[in-house]
Amino acid sequence: MTLDDTRFATVAGPVLVIAGNAPAIRVDAGELLVADGPREVVSGPVPPVAERMTTLRLSRAAPGIDRIVFIRPDGGYVTIGALRWIYDVGVSLIILDWEGEPVLAAGRPGRDQAALRRAQALLAGSRLGHEIMMQVTATKLRGQAAVVRLLGTDAGAIDRLAVEAGETTSPSRLLGFEAAAASIYWQAWQNVCAGLAATRSRGDGRSSDCAGLKEPASHNTRLLRVER
Repeated sequence: MTLDDTRFATVAGPVLVIAGNAPAIRVDAGELLVADGPREVVSGPVPPVAERMTTLRLSRAAPGIDRIVFIRPDGGYVTIGALRWIYDVGVSLIILDWEGEPVLAAGRPGRDQAALRRAQALLAGSRLGHEIMMQVTATKLRGQAAVVRLLGTDAGAIDRLAVEAGETTSPSRLLGFEAAAASIYWQAWQNVCAGLAATRSRGDGRSSDCAGLKEPASHNTRLLRVER
């Protein structure tokens, strides 16, 4: 878009471009109401400004954008409620001056650090990368063992898996240890729920609060056959 563009409230990929000189952004019925414009009237009667605005509604559940960019810094407003809405859904707000320099850039701190992603990619398959995987997995397993003991269940098996996770040189075995520990961990929670269901009398036919708790499907059950 250019400064002479008459397309308002245009969505270009994940970016909503605000190009009018009197835009208004506010919250209406829980949605973000964006009014951009007004459209210029070349000839004939001039309708009210409200009728010459391009409007767009964004929902919290699926805003469809990650940035709102103002390319005209000379008018319009954004309400405090709209700023809160924008922040809550993780959308960034950017206002550019006439030279394209940012006047304001606001948004949640992100974890999308290119340098970190490159470093992680370079570590994949390296000795240092495997050592980091071992330490992270072993720490996770020790934490699961501590929780299992708090639930009144023997955590010896997870403790042994944590030790092996900190010593193995095989990535596939490391994943196996993690999956086996997860199975024990979630079984401990299921046992707690079973105990609650057995001792709680509701009288309304409903199950206990944590009934249906199960191991997340992301754990591949075939990895439970840990290579020794």
